[in-house]
Amino acid sequence: MNLVSLTMLVILLAFGVVGLCMARKIRNGDSFYVMEEKAPTLFLVCGICMSYISAVTMSSGPGVCYENGPFLLLTTAQPGAWFGMLVAILFIGRKMKAIGCYTMPDYFAKRFSDNNVTCLALIIMVTVMEIYGIGQLVSIGTVLSEATGFSYGWIILIFTLAIMFFCVPGGTWGIMMTDTLMFVVVLVTAFVVCPVVIYTLYPEAVQALPEAFWSVQGIHDMSTGYRISQMILWCTFFAGSPVIITRVFPAKNDFAVFKATVISVALIALISFLLYFTAGLMQGVEPGIVPQERVIFQAFRNHAPLFLGLIGVAGILTAAISTASVLFCLAGFSISRDLHGLLNQEKAEDLNNLKRARIAQVFAIGIGGAVAYLQPSNSFDLSIFACGIFAASWLPTILMGLLWRRYNSTAAFYGMLSGALMLTILQVLMAVQEVTLPWNINPYIFSMVISILVSVTLTLRKPADPEDARRHYLIRNAQLSDLVIREARTVPNALPRLFKGYHQAKRVMMGGVISVAGLLLLLCILFYSFIPSG
Repeated sequence: MNLVSLTMLVILLAFGVVGLCMARKIRNGDSFYVMEEKAPTLFLVCGICMSYISAVTMSSGPGVCYENGPFLLLTTAQPGAWFGMLVAILFIGRKMKAIGCYTMPDYFAKRFSDNNVTCLALIIMVTVMEIYGIGQLVSIGTVLSEATGFSYGWIILIFTLAIMFFCVPGGTWGIMMTDTLMFVVVLVTAFVVCPVVIYTLYPEAVQALPEAFWSVQGIHDMSTGYRISQMILWCTFFAGSPVIITRVFPAKNDFAVFKATVISVALIALISFLLYFTAGLMQGVEPGIVPQERVIFQAFRNHAPLFLGLIGVAGILTAAISTASVLFCLAGFSISRDLHGLLNQEKAEDLNNLKRARIAQVFAIGIGGAVAYLQPSNSFDLSIFACGIFAASWLPTILMGLLWRRYNSTAAFYGMLSGALMLTILQVLMAVQEVTLPWNINPYIFSMVISILVSVTLTLRKPADPEDARRHYLIRNAQLSDLVIREARTVPNALPRLFKGYHQAKRVMMGGVISVAGLLLLLCILFYSFIPSG
């Protein structure tokens, strides 16, 4: 057993014990699903960051930067993703929390009150969460199988069992607590290990790289249209992502949500910059790494001191397993809560049965692990397809449901269905090279446009329904800030506490924006000096 495999087993054992201990926090369904809405800012920051920093960020994304240079991704996909996160958390997530959603399909039930819409949303939720989670497991197995000495199958089995310890006993409590501890490892990886590797690689790597490697078009000179489409795609991917949106549901109050959002996006921006710049430099000293997903792993193992290299490997491991655990956890929540609610509508009071919730978690994780064992595709393809389904089907439906009073259940059902089916069909046809879209339109954007057109057409063809307008009015006027005011009235010295929370949130938000802008400017100036002139 080598040091990498020993590090992996120790990390999994430690976090597994923490997840198991969180079972004592679970008293009812509220605590299992949303921590009784007591999550402080720290938990939210760690949870949001670990939802973003996945296998894509630690392996697939660096692989793209290794091939094309870091600035292609940093100036297109990343800004789009950050803006999408703001939409997901501050607009969609806060609104869903304000109307009492525990899961994403809860929103569809409350807005449309139609079992067909809720059932379709549930099917998309469970299926895509499983696909996304499988992608994370595939990435873990691909990156760690050779380095640890364990076979791909054993890696998948070990991580599947570990995720069960995270999710089954403690639900959201287990996920939030392990995410908090894992984020410490990721912070050390980004802010300590990456700078050490960059220092080690400079100046040899810079001298070996072509000038085009440092351009925003990348080494393959990507067009402006391509870069704009990538920004739009990643914005919509994250704006409609349940992994990001549902992180708001356990929040203690609205102030915690605002503070966590600013801090999280700032940290994610800096972490992404360091990881992707490190991956880009690796092209200058180790060209030809296959698969490219191993580039960050190779950087930590070959160009950092042994101890720091092992911490970096632990960071890769925790990023992938954290996101996988959240994905399977959300799939299990929908099975235990939403599916049971559809099948047993006359027994709504039994929705929060803990035994059923934990069995659903075992089922969701077990299915994901079994499929990942077959290694159906690479993690980047699976992750992008999963995000694309949400962007093409869920996001238009959610936004039109929130913004358009006349939007009805028929339009929602066929809008979601057309977006999901169109994307799936196009992906299959393009994979077998049977179809090429005109003007090189991205299939995700094309599918989203089809979903919107179907939804708008069906909405306008059907007479306005007073019930749709009433439900829209109730949702539109539900404000998360109102909950803060109501809670403040129940405690002594309510007004001073309310103003204290407001001013603290304001200072954190302003400080976060100024700090990240200054740090990014400093990093840009610093790393610009690496770029060869002429």
